[in-house]
Order: sequence, then structure tokens, then C-alpha cells
Amino acid sequence: MNLVMLNTFVVATQAGSIAAAAKKLSYSDSTVSYHIREVEKLCRARLYEREMWGFHLTKEGRLVLDVSRRLLLVADELNSVAAPSQIAQVAAR
Repeated sequence: MNLVMLNTFVVATQAGSIAAAAKKLSYSDSTVSYHIREVEKLCRARLYEREMWGFHLTKEGRLVLDVSRRLLLVADELNSVAAPSQIAQVAAR
């Protein structure tokens, strides 16, 4: 799992369906589904209750959504204050 997969999960939740998220992200439906499955695997929980025309979050899904949003905000903040070369130098230490 990575930040792209977490972002896909957040966008899918906001969009309300795999197809809507795929369109918004310019991904295939299968890519969105894969990203969500990978997040679910890592969390060892079902994040959505699937329905015929979409899905809704489970209790665990709401928790993961909250944490995912915070992680994505921190990642954006990090990107805004440090150039990629600076991050690489810190990571190499």
C-alpha cells in the first residue's frame, strides 16, 4: 500500500462508487478496485459494505478514512516544504 492507494480509497469514498472514482482519477475500474482491496488487506478489515449501486463505509472504513485523510495532508505539507532532493538526503542518513 502507498499514498496513491490511500488517495484512491479517499476519492472512491467521496465519489460513492468505483466507476465515479475511476473517472475522476482517470483510472480503470479494476485499478480502483485493486487499490481498495490492497488497503483492505493491509488493514485486515472490510472498509466498505458493497451495494448494487455503490457502497458505504463500515466502522473500520470510517476510521481508515480519517487516518488516510490526515496522512495525505501531512504528505502534501511535506511536499510543500521540502524539495525532493532534500527529502532524499534526509532519507539517506
